[in-house]
Order: sequence, then structure tokens, then C-alpha cells
Amino acid sequence: MRFGLLGPLEVHVDSRPVPVPGAIPRAVLALLLTSANQVVGTEILVDRIWGDAAPRAALASLHNHVMRLRKQLGPRAGARVRTLSPGYVIDVAAAELDVSVFELACRRGHQALADEDWASARREFSQAIALWRGEPGAGLPVGVVPMADVQRLVEMRWSAYDGRITADLRLGRYSEALPDLRILTVENPFAEDFHAKLMLTLHQVGRQGEALAAYQNLRKGLIDELGVEPSARLSALNERILVADPELQSVGVDRDPPIPAQAGVPRPLGVAPHSVPAQLPRDVRDFTGRQTSVAELCELLLEGAADGQARPVVVSAVTGIGGVGKTTLVLHVGHRVLDEYPDGQLYVDLRGTSDVPRDPTGVLADFLSDLGEPAGSIPQDAAACQARFRSVSAGRRLLIVLDDARDAAQVRPLLPGSGACAVLVTSRGRLSGLAGAVGMNLGFLTSSEARELLTSVVGPARVRAEPEAVERVLGFCGGLPLAVRIAASRLASRPTWTVAAFADRLADERHRLDELRVEDVAVRATFELSYASLQDVDTATATLAATEGPAVVSPARAFRLLGLLPGPTFAASAAAVLFDLPLHRTEDLLDSLVVANLLDEPSPGRFRFHDLLRTFATELAWSEEPASSRAAAVSRLLGWYVHTAAAAVRCARPYRTSDIEIPEITEAPNHPIPVFDSYDGAMSWYDQERRGLVAAVGLAERMERHDVAWQLPYMMFGFFYLRNHTADWVATHEAAIAASRKLGHVQAEALIWNRLGNAYYVLNKYTDAMVCYERSLAGMQTFGDRYGEAKALTNLGVLSAELGRYDEALEYNAKSMELYQELGDLYGHVDNLNNRADVLRQVGRLQEAAETTAKALGFVREHGLRGNEVYLLITSGEIHEALGLDHEALDDFQAAAESARGIGSLRLEAISLDLAGRRLAARGRTSEAVDAWRKALAIMKESGDPMASEVADRLYATLDEAPSMP
Repeated sequence: MRFGLLGPLEVHVDSRPVPVPGAIPRAVLALLLTSANQVVGTEILVDRIWGDAAPRAALASLHNHVMRLRKQLGPRAGARVRTLSPGYVIDVAAAELDVSVFELACRRGHQALADEDWASARREFSQAIALWRGEPGAGLPVGVVPMADVQRLVEMRWSAYDGRITADLRLGRYSEALPDLRILTVENPFAEDFHAKLMLTLHQVGRQGEALAAYQNLRKGLIDELGVEPSARLSALNERILVADPELQSVGVDRDPPIPAQAGVPRPLGVAPHSVPAQLPRDVRDFTGRQTSVAELCELLLEGAADGQARPVVVSAVTGIGGVGKTTLVLHVGHRVLDEYPDGQLYVDLRGTSDVPRDPTGVLADFLSDLGEPAGSIPQDAAACQARFRSVSAGRRLLIVLDDARDAAQVRPLLPGSGACAVLVTSRGRLSGLAGAVGMNLGFLTSSEARELLTSVVGPARVRAEPEAVERVLGFCGGLPLAVRIAASRLASRPTWTVAAFADRLADERHRLDELRVEDVAVRATFELSYASLQDVDTATATLAATEGPAVVSPARAFRLLGLLPGPTFAASAAAVLFDLPLHRTEDLLDSLVVANLLDEPSPGRFRFHDLLRTFATELAWSEEPASSRAAAVSRLLGWYVHTAAAAVRCARPYRTSDIEIPEITEAPNHPIPVFDSYDGAMSWYDQERRGLVAAVGLAERMERHDVAWQLPYMMFGFFYLRNHTADWVATHEAAIAASRKLGHVQAEALIWNRLGNAYYVLNKYTDAMVCYERSLAGMQTFGDRYGEAKALTNLGVLSAELGRYDEALEYNAKSMELYQELGDLYGHVDNLNNRADVLRQVGRLQEAAETTAKALGFVREHGLRGNEVYLLITSGEIHEALGLDHEALDDFQAAAESARGIGSLRLEAISLDLAGRRLAARGRTSEAVDAWRKALAIMKESGDPMASEVADRLYATLDEAPSMP
């Protein structure tokens, strides 16, 4: 199996090309391949595929396109695309992806060059170059393959050509080297290094005229396009070729020819020789990852120092959360480009996160002294000092590193005015006010980069010995370089520890930050510096708090209150409830935290913490926020969740309103409840909030809000069922049972027993389901809830039929039917008609069963009971099947699948597709049957449905019987 990105996207299975039609499936596959073997979040996929034009039901659409992609790839390749929270991942071996093969061949080629193994180098570089079929990701939507990735690969390709040229020339294969040089100079018309090598090679093989012509062509292009002359180095080489300098015949082609001293960049008139500071701190020995960031910064700095000509000062602002590796990256890049800044490097720690940041005027005075200015001549006035620094730095090629800047105002006075200087700034804030700076907000390490960093410290043997434990440790570190390095250092210093034992220590979230500390380096201490910078705002708003009352929330307080929020992401509307503020003021607070890199905004209006920052914020909430304030904030939030869930259910399942009109519902806070105007809108809200809602149940338990702990699961039941989230269903409903018991609420307990029984029924745990239904029935009869009693009887009838106890099933059915008629509940009545028809089918009373379903379907279509329709169509299809009416049965099953898709019930859609597949196979329509089973299996696998193995058996048995089937 092979996957190709070095050109148009392509897939080969067993040497046979597999087409992937459709722009979005191709985009999904390309995005997964660019992060092969790593989970790509659904939010990232939606953003990269649709951007601002994302449809309202983007997640559902994405899900459908992933299923379509799996189908297009076929069973073997399609199985490589897996669902893994919070998104999707594709499993690809290194040898199966052309990008990986290319990168490996390039690395081997460069190693062979270093070893002076010219033949091996040529072979590896030739293999790498041969993999290219065009621009990476050609034909895909713009942005699917990031331009930074494309450029990195293109530059690696140029480097491969350059490496092959070096090998060819060392091997005396001049005729092979010249075509490669022509390619490089055509693709890089202003790259003087390539032109110099072409000129030198042509001269060495006796083609002096062509060498001189190459120089003239480059010179004309530079003048016409850029308005500049070739560099002094290239001009000197041209002069030496012109006079046939005999020394050039012996110069190694992999080294620069000697250039006369006077060919360098001239010093401006009147400038005395100056001191050359070298203040850059050392580079870390085990720097890992960040290849794209390193390449982008190096390109920026090398471009700025290319020829020493006057130009605007190059400024790059590297920002990000504390501990993300900003300083490490900048120092690593600085050491990579030292030779391009021969007039020195200046470094200063601006102490932006300390209580007393460095004063810019004092920093400039130090810089001037370091650059050779006499102490007595350095101005004391701020403006004069800045002017002197601009004068002294003019005409020099300086690299200036401003580490840990507080804000843009602290940085601006430290910038040179002109010349070939470069400034690298690091800051925890975004520095959006630094005009003209190239911004780089540094993200977290990928899983492979984090593993590489840990391996470099603890050694490959321990990593290989406990790979699963290593992944657990890295998961707790969340890709934060500081956390990974501390964890690695702790393991390295304790060789008797197992990685698994350390992972267990990190598993306790209450003590995780305590474990991520080694000597005087700690993750918590790094976070505390960022939090301390927010504290200043608390003081600044004290007066406002006195005049406006308790509603004033500073960024520091907002940060710690957010530590109370459950779930991995949250909406601004939820934060507004937590803060007890209007939405517009909440958005301002959240934006200030995003700017401070203490919060991330992966999509508009939706926010998330880094896991370790969330832990830190939670610590602060419990240690610094008064208990009464904490309890009030959580109470508001939980009540808002319950009422919002109820509103969503009313929209998504309007025919089941009696299910959500529960007594004594917790009071809603004085904050707007979202308005849901469509089924898709309600389901989209659930999809976004599910993990937070599940976590809210646990929060309600801890805060002893037992009312919420049973009401919220009760509200969420319909969503759990429609989306087949059985694990969440069981976990939350078991918690709801415990909560209702603590309240002594018999009716609540009985209601939850019934819905927990439904979860066990879906999971084929019939004994557990029977216990739940019987307890529900007993509770309803004790409390006198006739509606709840009817529901419990209905479910007992369905389960009895499933167990083959048909007389009991009909008896339960008759009792529940009587109750629903008494209550006037049409939905329940139709539900029971369906159940009765199914039992009649199973005992052979087929005509009576068919008449019952026909009657029920009439009710459904008359009153728009969409949820009942799916069940009735499935039952009707099974009855027609038993009557030998295959055509009618197939129509029913296909209509059921369409109806289930319309209400978003993945489980019922999968069941209907499976039944349709069986009918299609029986009628010899094998290809259509396989298609239906593939769709059903994809749904079941994603939700962990126990029926998945049965459907898989049917699918693969059919494929085995028809091996030529696509």
C-alpha cells in the first residue's frame, strides 16, 4: 500500500491505483496524511477544509465525508482511517508514504555526504528526487497542505539536487551534474549559491564562455527584477573566471572559492572599528522538533542578512504559553545563522514576567557599551539614547535577541532604525502592537516530537521497554516542552523507576503539577509568572469593583474561575454564566486571556485550556476563590446546563416533550438560554458540548448538587440514544441513580432506572436491563406515576420478546397500551402498536402484524412522529420479509435508513442499513449489499456497537466470495 503527496494526491493498493473522487474526501485524506499516525482534531479538519465557509452542521458533514473516504479507499486502506478522540487518524508505515520515504532518503544522503561516501549519497538523493511528481498536494483546495510544509519539502528537494551535484562532481560525473545545476538555477533564479556552483563547474569542464554567460544572465535578472547588483562574492568569482585564475581548477566544488578581502561589504566612511559582542547563550544539545518553525525563522534571518544592503530591520516575535520553548527555539535559530551576522549578537532578558521588567533605556545603555561606545558618551535621556543606538547599529549586521518581553511598548525603543540587523523577540503575550513584526505563536510539540525529546534524555532502551507507559507520560505532559523535559529528567535521574510507575504518579491530577518539578525548574512556577502578570489588573479594577459591585471580574479572577468549567472546551456563553457577566464583557475577558496565551480559541466563540493550565487554574479556583463565590458560580453554570439541555431536547425531539417536563427542575440562572430553531442546531450543540456535559455531571456530584446530577443525565438521554454514546449514557445514569437516592427522590430514581435499562438493552446486557426495568416499574407504582409506569411496562414487553417470552411480552404490551390510551399519549400508543406488531410477527401471526404496523404508520404520518416512523418501518420490513414480500421489505428497510438519517439516529441508521444489506444480498445485488454493510459497519465501529462484529462477518464473508469486487 502506498500513499503519495509529492504531487497530486494518490493511493495505490497492491500496486493498483485507487481513485479518491470528491474535493472534500481528498482534502480529508491529505490532511490526515500530513499528520500520519497522529490524531487530527475535528475542529482542525473543519477549519482547514471549509474555513469561514463551514456549514452549520460541519461536524456531521465531516463525518459523512470520512465514511465516504473509507468506502472509496476500500476495506483494507479504508480501515487505516480510524476515529480516535478528538478526531481521526490514519495509520501509515513510513515506507508507505512518499513524503516519509523522501525525507528518510534525504537524511541518508546528507549523512553519506558527511561520510564522504559519494556513491551512496548520489543513490539516496536520486531516490528522493525520483519520488516527486509535481508540487506537493497539487489539485487540493488551498491551505489543505500548509504552504510552510510545501516550502519545506521544496527546499529539501533543492537540497537533494545540490547534494547529488556535489556527489556527481566528486565522482567526476560532470555531465550528470550540469542538468541538475540548470534545474536549480531555473527554479531559483536569484539563488547566488547555485549560480556560483554552476559557474564554477562550467569553468572546470572548460566551458568558460557559458560560465561567464551564466553570470551575465543572473546579473540582468537581479537588476531587472530587484534593482540590485550581484553580491561581491559572486562578482569576484566572475572576475577570476574571466582571467582564467588557475587556482579555480583546484577548488573543491563543495567549498566556496577564495574571495579577496576587499570584496567584502565595505565599512561606511567615518565608522571606526567596533567591538563584536557574542552574547548569545548556548544552544541546547538535544534540541528536538520544530522543523517548520526553525526553517521559517532561518529563512527570515538569512534573507535579512543576504547581502548587507540597507533594508527595514527584520523583526520576528515568537510568542506562546510559558514553557512552550520560545527561548530554546530562538537561541537554536540564532546559532544556526551566526555566520550571517558577523558584527555580533546582543542578548537581553527583559524580565517581562517579573515584578520589575527591564527599563528599555537601561538596556540600550548596556547595548551601546557592549558595542564599544565610551561610558561617558552614552546619553541618559531616553530619546537621545534611542537615537544613539540607531546611529551605532546602522551599517552593522547585528543579531539582537530580546527575551521575555512584557509588551510591545517595552520592545519598540530597542529596535535598530535600519540596516541588515535582525531582532528576535520572545514574549508570553501576542505582541499584536509591534508593527511590522513577523509573528509566530508557538504551539505544542507533536506526539512524535515529544517522544523524540523524551528519548534523547532517558535513552531509547527505556522508551522501547515501556512504549504504552511512555505514551501515558507524554499524554499527561500535553506536548508542553518544559513538562516533557522535566518528566524526562526525573526519569533519567531515577534509573530504578519504571516509566509506568511515574505515569501512575502523574495520573493523579491533584498532584500532577507537584510531580512536574525538578530542582528549581517547575511547570507550576512557569504558570505562576503568567498568572502574576494578570494580578496587576486585579489592583487596577479595585476601584471599579467598589462602584459597580460584585459583577466586576478581572482577567486573573476570570482565569481561576474558568478552572471550574467541566470539559475540554467551552463556549463564551457558558463562561458568561460562570462569571455572571453579560456576553460582551465576557468576550473581552476571554480575549485578554487569549492574548496572554493562557487560553486558546480554536474556533470563533469556543475556547480551551492546555491540560496542565486547566489543572493550574483549577488549583487557583480552590485555593484563592472564596467558597461562597465558587459555589455560586458552579450553581449558575449547572442550572444553565440543565435548562439549555432541555431546550435542545425540545427542539430535537418535539414529539417527546412529556419526557422532559420533569417536576422540580433546578432553577435557571438569570442568563439567556440559547434558542434552538432547528434539529441540526440542537444536535450540533450536543456534539460540541457532550464531553463538557458529561463532566458537568461529575462536577455536580462533587459540589453535592444532587438535583443536577440526576436531571442533566435525564435530559441528555435522547442525545445519547440518537448518537449511540453508550459509555457516556451508562456512566452518567449510574451517577444519576446515586444522586436521586441521596435526595430520597423515588420518582427520579425510577425514571433513571428505566433509561439505564435502555442503555443495557442497546448493549445486549439483557439481564441487567431486566433488573433496571423491574426497579423502574416498582418505583413508578410506588410513586403513582402512571406515565412512567407505562414506559416501564413497554420496555419490559420489548425485552421479554427479545428473550423469547412472547406471552409475557403481549401481556406487558396490553397493560402499557391501556395506560397510554388512558393518558392520551399518542406517541406511547404508537410505540406500543409497533412492539405488538413485532411480537405478532415472531409468533407467526403475520397478517395481524402487518395490519397493526399499517395502522401505526398512518398515525405517525398524520401527526409527524418522526422517531416512531423508523421503528415502524423496520418492523414492517421484517413482517414483509416473513411474508415473502422481498421487494416491499427492502423498500421498508431503505426508507427506515433514510428516516433515521433524517433524525440523526446513527444506531437506527446502522440497523436499517444492515437489514437492507441482507435483503440486497439475498436478491443477488451483492455490490449494493456490500455498500450498505460498509456504511453500517463504519457507524457501529465509531460508537462501539456490539453488533459491529456481526455486520463485519457478513461483509467480509461476502467480499471473500466475490474477491474481484472493489
